[in-house]
Parts: sequence; structure tokens; C-alpha cells
Amino acid sequence: MGLFNFGKNKPAEGKGILAERYLEYLNDIFQQEPLYYMEESLIDGLPGVASIVYKDIPDVGYTTAFTYGLSLVDHPEWKFGRPELCVSVASADPSWARIGAFIANKLRGDCPFFVRTKYKLWRAN
Repeated sequence: MGLFNFGKNKPAEGKGILAERYLEYLNDIFQQEPLYYMEESLIDGLPGVASIVYKDIPDVGYTTAFTYGLSLVDHPEWKFGRPELCVSVASADPSWARIGAFIANKLRGDCPFFVRTKYKLWRAN
């Protein structure tokens, strides 16, 4: 199972169960309780995008954050899964941890966040 491919080729599950599985997976990797920040949703009927923040990962003085909420919308270019974003910076400033969720919340549904190139590399749009 891929990190950002929860639920692919599996029976339909509630979004709450998928979110729980995602958090369990991340917590198993990093072995610490994360901090959470939530962006207010810009789409009626959907929750905002969350930042799941791990301090001192991958090393002391770094902050690593994952989003949850980008994958809750549809995009026509998403054929093989649904993405979430990750940022890891050499900083303890919590603003960096929130930037991925801020961007995902603003652009979800409009931006695919990745494309397949003729060289089979993935890159941000």
C-alpha cells in the first residue's frame, strides 16, 4: 500500500476510517504524537485541510508535516490514487508546517499537484 494511496482497490470505507488509517500509518513511522492544525474549508460540505506535524523529524531542528484533506476532492488527472502533500524543513517555526495545508486548501480541486511527464518523472505543476 502506498503512503498516499489509501483505499485504492479496496472496498469503499468511510472517510473517517481512511483518515484514522492514514494517521496510524504516519504515527507508526515516526513513533510520536503529532501536532495538528486545521485550515478552514473553502468548499461547502467538506472539512478543511489539516496539517499533521512531526517535530524533530527527520532530525533535531527539523519539522515535517503532511496534509490530510486534499485527497477528499476529485480531480480529472487523478487516475492512480489521490495525493496529499508533505514538507520537511530545517526549522522549528510552525508556519512552515502549515504551508502545505494552506496551499492544498486553496488549490484543491483545481490543481492536480502532480503530472506525468514524457520522462516518467513526477513534478509539481
